[in-house]
Amino acid sequence: MVNEAYGLDGAFFDTAERYGSHLKTALGLGWGETETLLQKFVKRAEAACTADDHIADKPSKAIIATKFTPSPWRTTPQSVVEACEQSMQRLGVEQVDL
Repeated sequence: MVNEAYGLDGAFFDTAERYGSHLKTALGLGWGETETLLQKFVKRAEAACTADDHIADKPSKAIIATKFTPSPWRTTPQSVVEACEQSMQRLGVEQVDL
């Protein structure tokens, strides 16, 4: 699905540090797993489209949206900035698009 979206230049992905289906994510352990997984799939799709000589117009880069989770320990603006920086690291991006 990620390859297809990327190849059709429709690669907009919405994730969050708390998204996931594992019990440990629901319990607050394993934050960021979905962001890390998305990075893996997007990098793979980028490489596949770059290597495909049949694609005349190479697609733009993926647009990635993510969110931070308000938590009891995030009590300052700096803690929100740090959460976003951690998300960027997990996503392998220099900035969050949305």
